[in-house]
Amino acid sequence: MIRSAVIGNPISHSQSPLIFNSISKFYEIKSHYTRLAGNSFDEILNLAKLLNINSLNITSPYKNISYKSADFKDEYSEITKNSNFLIFENNRLNAYNTDYFAFQKIFSNLNFDKKDQILIFGAGDTAFLITKILNSYGYFNLNFVVRDKIKVKNDFFKNNQNLILFNELKSLKPFQLLINTVPKININISMIFDNPNIQIIDAIYKNPFLNKFSKNYISGYKWLIYQAIPAITKSYNIELDFEKIDSLMKNNISNKKKVVLIGFMASGKSTIANKLSQKLNMKYADSDDTIELKENTKIHNIFSNQGENYFRKIEDITIRELINSDNQIISIGGGALENTELANYIFENSYVIYLFCKLDILVNRIINSNIQRPKFDINNYVNLYNSRENVYFKYSDLIIDNSYNINNSINLLENEILNAF
Repeated sequence: MIRSAVIGNPISHSQSPLIFNSISKFYEIKSHYTRLAGNSFDEILNLAKLLNINSLNITSPYKNISYKSADFKDEYSEITKNSNFLIFENNRLNAYNTDYFAFQKIFSNLNFDKKDQILIFGAGDTAFLITKILNSYGYFNLNFVVRDKIKVKNDFFKNNQNLILFNELKSLKPFQLLINTVPKININISMIFDNPNIQIIDAIYKNPFLNKFSKNYISGYKWLIYQAIPAITKSYNIELDFEKIDSLMKNNISNKKKVVLIGFMASGKSTIANKLSQKLNMKYADSDDTIELKENTKIHNIFSNQGENYFRKIEDITIRELINSDNQIISIGGGALENTELANYIFENSYVIYLFCKLDILVNRIINSNIQRPKFDINNYVNLYNSRENVYFKYSDLIIDNSYNINNSINLLENEILNAF
């Protein structure tokens, strides 16, 4: 199975998995594309290696460090000192910049005079990339708008005389093109939109705020698809155009409202789900606890007295009921996804978070636990871990490494869940 993922902080809002999984489903490619979250780039890259990831799409704030970490950089990565696609090839980490391709495709279909005034919202990695492309085309009348000049990190923008604050921007009439690279701004944008004919290119596709101000609006959704095209070619060895990817995405849009935590026994599912529900004020349920209440006995007794087949039937019914109830965070048993029909139902109807944990740490937790667990035999443990890990990956929307500090995992997931819904 080809394993791919997108990384960033936060990352739960990313629609890249929808693009890649829609393609692999249509073309019957044995692959899965998920999201990886962590507290640093190094932590996430280490997780990617543990999971045997083949390629990574990169979002903010990791584009520069991904460039620095690569063994090989393509031309556009070298120009911008940023990369948004990494692929492991021949024991090397190779970096590419497909945002460059996306903006070129969009801008090449427009017609502007080199004397036209261009306004760019933002002064981060994407704004820098756009500036490099526009300069290469001979466009130098560029103006940049930021929230706070002190927080600008790129030296190019720090020393730029055309850098102003949002609250200093009074009119858009002098500008023919506006390019947005920021997710939100701190002013009433309607007060300055006095140019209904201005061309807008938006790099933001989640909760766009500029789409209603001009009839000449190009959405971040188009940017999202165009930047995926070179990565799709590299990952799957197929070439697709914008229209094909657009149609596949629209046929596979899902509306996931529930959060389901999956992972091996002792990975921390119940503990994290319970604490997350308290922090987020969301209703919580545990499938094993619910089964024990229904059957009025412990899980290990059900396995011993009535057998695993009986337990799996009860588990199937219980998990479907929980997903259809008003519970918002649900932790499920480690073996539930071995039922393919149930696994597909869970993935189609919930946002699935896989709590990855290293094998040796899981073994240590189980040995030192007072909990009586079914189906734990140290001799068969490694095979069971390896077979389930593949299933957990296949049905994940997001993966974190919960091998160490559980409080860090809770804080990380709190932020991700808030950005997912």
